[in-house]
Amino acid sequence: MTLATMLGFISLFVCSAALADVPSNDQIFDRSVYNPNDKKVLIMVLPDMADKVVAGVNLGIGMPVGAETVGIRGKVFAYKNKSMALAFEGFAAGYSVGSSGIFDMANAFGGGFRVELPLVSDGHNDALMVGPGVDFMYVQKGPDVRGWFSGNLPYSDVYFIGTNVDVSWLHMFYHHFGIELGANAGIDLSLGGIDGNHKETAGKVYPKLSLFGGFIF
Repeated sequence: MTLATMLGFISLFVCSAALADVPSNDQIFDRSVYNPNDKKVLIMVLPDMADKVVAGVNLGIGMPVGAETVGIRGKVFAYKNKSMALAFEGFAAGYSVGSSGIFDMANAFGGGFRVELPLVSDGHNDALMVGPGVDFMYVQKGPDVRGWFSGNLPYSDVYFIGTNVDVSWLHMFYHHFGIELGANAGIDLSLGGIDGNHKETAGKVYPKLSLFGGFIF
């Protein structure tokens, strides 16, 4: 049974309006001509209010198949232009390797990078984002002496390389503050280690799915 009952983060993406009369990028980012009553649906253009953000943090809760995650993720933007952003990420989480249950989640730490792309936006403060990423994760082994609350924690450290994608809604309140709500899906490939059932994990693939919500600033 997974750790599911969602943490209250539900993203509802409603994109209406036609894709006609898209203004030039110079018009989009000129705040003197921006009219909030005349929003456009733009393709692959970041909201102008996101042009000064430097970092973000979010909380996620997951429902993977064969692995279970709940944790916190931070990111720092290394590069941005009007149509994409590159972020380096780090995270700490609980991760269940090859078993299920709240007491089976071992400490996990990792990092990676993500390319964030706006699918559609209004050019000002709202956007539907997609962000493919790659990360490396280290899952700590459980205690040598097992008790009632030890669960099926790994019998050795386990290492993973993974790929995943964020799909999220971004809303900017100010130039240095916004919220991000979305979902993350991907796979983790084990590079080696013994799971809580005394089985070698090398070469095994663990699908994952999680919901997240947080802030960028």
